[in-house]
Amino acid sequence: MLGLFTIFVCHISCVLKFPTIYDLNARVSSFISERDEANRKLGVIGKEYDDLKSSAAKKAISDAQILEDRNNKLRHLKEQLVLALDEELILAHEALKKSQNGAFDHAKQLEQSRNLCS
Repeated sequence: MLGLFTIFVCHISCVLKFPTIYDLNARVSSFISERDEANRKLGVIGKEYDDLKSSAAKKAISDAQILEDRNNKLRHLKEQLVLALDEELILAHEALKKSQNGAFDHAKQLEQSRNLCS
């Protein structure tokens, strides 16, 4: 009879523990759902990060290309400016020479005129 009583007590103990087991299973299921949702959100954030990183890299490459193009254009414009200034300087120098020659010729003529008049 003692064996039956022990079995009965164990049975009662098990029956009393079932709600606790069910509660624990429910909590475990809830934690698993929360974990899965957190992993899903982490995956979304990871993809957004990778997309942003890729976009930033493409933008950096694009900006570097634009900067290189503008630097090349600026260098070309500087070269054109130097050539134009050199050409202008040559023309000014030639005009000055002509003016000096003209002044020299006029001075000669003036001297000749003075000599004739004297």
